Order: sequence, then C-alpha cells, then structure tokens
Amino acid sequence: MELRNCLGISLSIINSKDAPSPQFSGGDLYCDRPTMGAGILAARLTQESAGAITADSRHPSSPDRHGDQSSSTRSPAATFRGLEGAGWLHYTEGWSADDIALLWKAWRPGTLKTYSAGWKRWLEWARSQKVQVNNPNPKEVALLLSFLHKAKQLSYNTILLNKSIVTTFADPSHAEAINRHPVVKHMLKAISLSKVTNRRISIWNINDLIAWLKSNPPDLDSMFQVSRHLAILLLLASGRRIHDLTLLAISGSYFQDFGSWMVFWPKFGSKTDRSSYRQSGWKISENDDKSVDIIKWIRILISLSEERRHGAPDLDSLFISSRGKVRPASKAVIAGWVKTALKQIGVDTGPGSIRSAVGSDRFSVNMPLDEILKKGNWQSDKNFFKYYCKLVEPGGSTDRKGNTPSEHFDVV
Repeated sequence: MELRNCLGISLSIINSKDAPSPQFSGGDLYCDRPTMGAGILAARLTQESAGAITADSRHPSSPDRHGDQSSSTRSPAATFRGLEGAGWLHYTEGWSADDIALLWKAWRPGTLKTYSAGWKRWLEWARSQKVQVNNPNPKEVALLLSFLHKAKQLSYNTILLNKSIVTTFADPSHAEAINRHPVVKHMLKAISLSKVTNRRISIWNINDLIAWLKSNPPDLDSMFQVSRHLAILLLLASGRRIHDLTLLAISGSYFQDFGSWMVFWPKFGSKTDRSSYRQSGWKISENDDKSVDIIKWIRILISLSEERRHGAPDLDSLFISSRGKVRPASKAVIAGWVKTALKQIGVDTGPGSIRSAVGSDRFSVNMPLDEILKKGNWQSDKNFFKYYCKLVEPGGSTDRKGNTPSEHFDVV
C-alpha cells in the first residue's frame, strides 16, 4: 500500500527489518482529505457503501467567516423532500430540478408529512447508536423495531409504518432485502405476538356519538365547534378516512349545491387514488333532523369561515384552521377535533377508529357488502374484514330511519 510522505511517516522505518509490522488503527479515516492515499480510500470504500452518512457526522465549518467570529456548530443538513440525510440524495445527485420535481410526485405531500415523525425517530435512534443514517443493515433495523416496541411502546401498525419509512428512504436499493431478512421478519413476528393479548376485537358504538352530537349542538359563533360537528357528521356518513376530509373543497370545480342535495368531488390525494382510479364523489341529501343535517352545517361553516378566508382568497378547503394563521386544516388538526368528542363519550381509542366503527355498524345492520365497500371507499372486502370489521359494542338506541348521517350519504 502506498503511503505519501505528507502523512508524516518515514518510509525507511517501514522498510527496516527490525521494525514491527504496521498495525491498522480502529479510528475513522476521513475520505474528504486531499492528502489521503488512494489505497487507504479503496480499503475504506470496501467497508461502506458509497454516499453513506454517519448519524453523528458534522459538516465542516464555513471557510469564509472572519477570524474573530465563532464558527457555526453545523451547516444546514441536506434533505430529500424534507427528510434529512435520506438515501435518495445519493441517487439523485446531479439531477436537474425538473427531474427531481418529477420524482417527488411519487409521494403525496400528506404522506411525506406523516413520514416525517417516523424519520425523526430513526435519526434520533441512529445518532444515539452511532449507525449510518442512509446505510442500515438488517441487524440495525431489527434493533430499531425492538426499541420502538419496548422503549416507545408504539402499536404494531405504527412500528410497521416506521420500518417502511426507514427501508424506503434510508437506502432504497436495499429496502427489499432488509424487509425479507429473517432477523427483521422474526422481530416483527415477536412484536406482533406480544400484542395479541391487547388486540381489540370489538369497536365502540356510533349511536353513542350520534346521541352526543344531538344533545350537544355547537355554538354557532365557534369555528372550532362547528368544524368539529360537521367533520364528525361527514365521517359518520361516509365511513372514509380522516385524511379524505382534507380533500374536500368549496370551489366550483369541486363542489355543487343543488339546494336539497350537494356533491363534493374530492381532490386527488386519497390513499386509494391512482392514475387510473379516483375516489368517488360524495352525494349528500337533506336530513329532517336538523341537528345532524349535514347540508345545514356545511352552509353554516361556509358562512362562518367567510371572514377568515378574506386574507387567503385562493383557500378553497372546506375545513380551515379555526385559530392562528389561516390555512387548510390538516389531518392531524381534524383528528384532534374528533378526539375531543370521543373523549366525551368515553372512547379511549384513536380518532381513526371512527372508520372501523362506521363500517362495523353498517355490517351489523346487514347493509349489503358492496354498498359498505362503495361508501367507505374500500378497494377489497379482504382489507375490510381483516382490519376494520369488528363486533359492535352495545350502545344507546338511535332511530335508524332517516335520522343517522349514513342514510343521507351516497356516492356518484
């Protein structure tokens, strides 16, 4: 191996017969030094994949600062779609802005926003364990899953999501191999078995929530209360995901008001949306019970939010923030609204459980399966029965003839 004189090592000593054989140090060798020998670089690169980023690495300080100023501790980290140190940076290096923008379209903004929390957990864990952010091996991924289960006590589905985030964005070229690796698969199996005793086989009764809505009408001057009331009614009527509410708009191309009935044409971005498939339009008709009449509450919310929309004339989302900066209400915000109502009726599951509660209720009253799948935008009955259809717990009685939101919802 060739060693340059600039490294400060005497070649005569190395060639001496009495000198001991040189030993390799266990310390890091920095490949960005211009005086590093080619042989050492080659040895280093055989151990690490190109472009790997160590979780606790730091960027060099800026060379153009004045001598009497303190250097910044760290330059802004490179990100891919907001995810710091993602492995996609290596594969898109040298791409044009147009090519990168096209690739970004493979992920919906809402999806990436959801992924950011899981990626942050990975960064924090990787830094604490001093492992490479964009070059994890199966052993490290399995240990991360164990940490999320034992220390963070995340649900099995959330752990699955975090694994998908790491394998997808850390190093996409190795994602499939990591997912199939026995140590990762068996760690997931162990975690799933440990959760069996806590598995919920029943779901809360939507009649309790409907009764609460009827007995607790919102303050007509409160954006929060009116927004929450309408959001819950739409979820009860449709059985769709909370995220789908963020796709409803009141501009001409997405909303039609025919007096006694209305139609929403959701924007593209649902979990099931593809280039060849879009979720159906939402057709809503009047309800004689005005406390749960969705059309009435849509008109009230549009009127109540008109003043807040003046500062953002292009804002056409049905649900907008009820305080602070005027912006579309995010999935997290709407979920927070729903959670406050579920807490009032003693439901301790997450706000997303309303989708399962609605679907299970429809199945329990013998609604045709095709209609259940169509209204709830389920792509297959297998998914519905595996994850959503559960035994409905006993609840308050509600007249199901014309008084439930579901009776006044259809698809077009």
